Amino acid sequence: MLYNTESDGLNAGEKSRFLHQLIFEKQPNHKLVEQQLTLDYQPPATPISTVVKNDEIMNKLNAIAVKGFSPSSLSLYLRDPLAFYYQRVLGISETQKMENSINNMDKGTLVHEVVENLFTPFIGKTLTVEDFDSMFECLPSLMEEKYKSIYHGNKKRTGQSQIFEVLQKSVIDLLNEEKKIVKQGDQLKVLYLEKKFEKEISIPGVSQPVKLIGVVDRIDELNGTLRIIDYKTGRVNPNQLITPEWDLLLTNRDYAYLFQILLYSYVHPEFISSYKTVEAGIISFRNLPSYFMKFSTKFNKSDPLVSQGICEVNLSKFEEILFEIIL
Repeated sequence: MLYNTESDGLNAGEKSRFLHQLIFEKQPNHKLVEQQLTLDYQPPATPISTVVKNDEIMNKLNAIAVKGFSPSSLSLYLRDPLAFYYQRVLGISETQKMENSINNMDKGTLVHEVVENLFTPFIGKTLTVEDFDSMFECLPSLMEEKYKSIYHGNKKRTGQSQIFEVLQKSVIDLLNEEKKIVKQGDQLKVLYLEKKFEKEISIPGVSQPVKLIGVVDRIDELNGTLRIIDYKTGRVNPNQLITPEWDLLLTNRDYAYLFQILLYSYVHPEFISSYKTVEAGIISFRNLPSYFMKFSTKFNKSDPLVSQGICEVNLSKFEEILFEIIL
């Protein structure tokens, strides 16, 4: 019997309950042998380590700056500058693959669209328990509709297509988590969903304005605190949103998620100035027990969290990092 140990996207990468049952309720005549099959593969080192910025490349970068840098493109540059050069500067896209199961990008699209549709009728309204009951009623048919529009499948789902059930369960878990919050008396109000933004900034050393563009998954208000939220269908842990030093945003891939939510906060000064408390964070559908994981700083192990939430000091520090990346 085989199972997949990969934990990409919403796949758990774990044994099924049946396999666990075989192990823990082992029968006298059963001889169980477990083997893990792995392929020790390292991608070959790229022969290119430096790309000289000639006039043509600089013109292309200037054109991108005019059109707009998105959080995902800047994150790509931080993770892999050469990939940024190939994809964004040269315009070489990755090969499209035909897949027989719903891929990670489509999983993310499905969950985002379903959650957006569920909450849209209640934008600007303080949510009630009854509102969540109404969302639960709409969920099954909405999941089917969005699944078909993305995957063009029929109702018969087998094998990895059963990921549909996992995706639906992740949405149910989110609704249950937020229904529980409302039930205990907290005031939750969704202000914006899939909010597009464009912001021009001037950077010393860059001869023209630079535009930042993107979409924030959700902006809401919980008990008077403004929350800027990014949904992730993959697993994110709370420690990935706590930075011990700002320069890690430049060098450590684990902080790419943190970079994105700080950028979402940076481009919304009008919201931040009108709230006493502002927080930015992530809701990970693979880590819903942690629910809303928020940004904070901790500059040394013995200190408590120095500064939770979004404030002028932290955004000023982030601006320095942002300017350095774009330069």
